[in-house]
Amino acid sequence: MKYQFGVIDPPWEYSDKQGNDPKRGGISYPVLTMKDLYNIPIGDIFDPNEAMIAVWVTSPKMVDLEQNSYSPLSIIRQWGFLPVTIGLVWVKTYSRAQSTELEEIEFEDFYSGLGRYTNSNIEFCIFARRKKGLERVRKDVKQLIIAPIGKHSEKPREQ
Repeated sequence: MKYQFGVIDPPWEYSDKQGNDPKRGGISYPVLTMKDLYNIPIGDIFDPNEAMIAVWVTSPKMVDLEQNSYSPLSIIRQWGFLPVTIGLVWVKTYSRAQSTELEEIEFEDFYSGLGRYTNSNIEFCIFARRKKGLERVRKDVKQLIIAPIGKHSEKPREQ
């Protein structure tokens, strides 16, 4: 049996690992280069006719072109999927935030990662389909998620 839907959070490699200290942006698990991710046959485990994937991509990776050849979108295409939209945008808050309602969040409650040139505090989830993809089940799902950060690389439950 092949899968029809999957959520993928690739172990992206970063050039600025900050001594692998997770508090400074370092990563404490094995990572893969863009080329390595490109060459994984992810598409083989999915239904060839009807399938969708949701791929989490950080801000720096959205514009990263390792050796001018690989990008998150080219990797998704190589896996046999057509990127169709940024399905989710996660605006990260600190866990101390008292609310996830935008009008009730204090400015200092927004997470402030190191980032490149600006403090990173969002993450994207690209939706991609194979052929027609899957039917939309609901029409009230918002693209924006405002939720606190958890453990390193943990995604919000709202996804």
